Amino acid sequence: MRTETVIKAVDSIARVSRQGRRVNGLFRLMTNPEILWKQAYANIYSNKGATTKGVNNNTLDGFSEERVNHFIGMLVKSKYCPKPVRRTYIPKKNGKLRPLGIPTGDDKLVQEVVRILLERIYEPIFSDSSHGFRPGKSCHTALRQVSNAWGGIKWIIEFDIKGFFDNINHKKLIELLEKKIDDKRIINTIRKMLKAGYTEDWQFKNTWSGTPQGGVISPILANIYLHELDMFMENMMCQFNKGKRRKSNPAYSCLKERKYLTTKELSYINMELKSYGNEAKRIILRERRKIQSEMHKIPSVDLFDPDYRRLRYTRYADDFIIGVIGSRKDAELVMQQVKVFLEKELFLESATDKTRIKNARKGVRFLGYDVKVYSGEKLKKQISGHGTCLKRTMRQRMQVHVPQEKLLQYASKNGYGDMSAFRPVSRAGLLQRSDLEILLRYNGEMRGLVNYYSLAQGYKNSLSKLIGLAQLSLFATLAHKHNSSIGKIMRQMRLPNKGGYGLRVIVNGKPKLYRLFRLKDHAIPNSIHSSIDNRQSIQWLKLSRTELVQKINANCCEYCGKQGGYMEVHHVRAMKDVLVKTQLWQVMMSSMNRKTMVLCIDCHRELHSRNGLPNWRAKVRQHP
Repeated sequence: MRTETVIKAVDSIARVSRQGRRVNGLFRLMTNPEILWKQAYANIYSNKGATTKGVNNNTLDGFSEERVNHFIGMLVKSKYCPKPVRRTYIPKKNGKLRPLGIPTGDDKLVQEVVRILLERIYEPIFSDSSHGFRPGKSCHTALRQVSNAWGGIKWIIEFDIKGFFDNINHKKLIELLEKKIDDKRIINTIRKMLKAGYTEDWQFKNTWSGTPQGGVISPILANIYLHELDMFMENMMCQFNKGKRRKSNPAYSCLKERKYLTTKELSYINMELKSYGNEAKRIILRERRKIQSEMHKIPSVDLFDPDYRRLRYTRYADDFIIGVIGSRKDAELVMQQVKVFLEKELFLESATDKTRIKNARKGVRFLGYDVKVYSGEKLKKQISGHGTCLKRTMRQRMQVHVPQEKLLQYASKNGYGDMSAFRPVSRAGLLQRSDLEILLRYNGEMRGLVNYYSLAQGYKNSLSKLIGLAQLSLFATLAHKHNSSIGKIMRQMRLPNKGGYGLRVIVNGKPKLYRLFRLKDHAIPNSIHSSIDNRQSIQWLKLSRTELVQKINANCCEYCGKQGGYMEVHHVRAMKDVLVKTQLWQVMMSSMNRKTMVLCIDCHRELHSRNGLPNWRAKVRQHP
């Protein structure tokens, strides 16, 4: 199949999917080596797990066109059989362990090719309420949706699915895939991935359900599975929503009528001031101010109007919350209906201890934020007609806040010290690093925390204590390293002209200043009402290539300059492995700032056999 034909075929997938038709011809696209395979490799080669071994010694190291052709031949002959994943465990926040599956390098590559095709099919039809593991979506987009559209919510239903990734029903998932995919060979390939099994303590175990967390294809399969929940919630919202606006509060309407009469009476007194006098005017003004004060204490509408109901829904991966404007009974009915749908249709069970209904004023914990409704008592003077009036600035507004216990956990995990007593400590684990490495480590931790919580209401005030503790911990660490005092280190790092603190180092013979992160310098994020462009980009299909793919297509060894023949891509786990610069190939990779290098088969074998390459090859290199 010609490259132009492949591009048109892949470009048409989204259009066919939007039209509600089943997509076919996917396996034929998958067996074309020109587009998908090199793009798949470019997507995953830089991941931390690129050189992590699965059940065998196979990793992404040694990628080549011959390796791709071998995969394609196995798929065409229906001989491709995924290897079992190697199961390991990582700690969860609650102290328990989460199983993590590590596929082999070959299986990662095949999974990424299938993932690219599935993304082209399902991204155009996924719900706007789904935010997990999607391009252009994140925790922040989910939280912004809650902040923007959840005003006036009375009840929040917090859901937790018990062991979601481990309990995905394979038969149901295949049925859902067959609704959109009319290609049995692709379906069979995905079925093999699901049934590959796993090894734990050198024992093979079958996988009767679930997708392995850690697999390249697992996130999109999880979204496809829960897409049915998204559609169910959209239908429920259409049936549940009722009324255009709430009824007026009778008590508020009565006060409003009294205020109108007193204003009219005051206008009449102003016209006949000589007859009534100033004392009568002051009495009317006091009465009107009293009425206004009472109006500000009660809502203008009936918050429990039975003829007005709204349902809101936001999901990030398997974590989702539902907002209800209505009675407690309505919220209980919604929760029960969702539970039944999960059990009967998706064969998933809700965690009874974590699935509950909370008053929106008390709020819930969602994606590390406290989400709750807030009503302010502050009044603001606004122009109304020919005069001014006082109006409430905030009423039943959904806000997100920084949980203080999260900050205590963060300070403890990173070893900043006791945040409650504001007692910093030095970090002994960093004493062997350079001063610049220590500074950059602290800057990265502080900046990452502030960036994540930048959507919270008053985030700078909430984070100021933790940031101050982290800065003092940095000074304590440097003081411990140099056998000095915190005060002396602070005086040395102070920047009198620019303010704040920093570290001056010599880089390539020139002085360079690295400043200590300050909360006041953090840019205020875009408005919480800002939107994110979720339009799909297909530039990667229009023959555009990353630098690495260009190197592969050049079919030239980057070390010895050999043209043509069998080429492989050498991987290192991290850039620090080549920063030592003891050999020429390490110098070259360091200068390119890449963890990969295209080598001929002779150079690649020599590098692995001797853990290096002879420098005499540089004399015959044809390309710098």
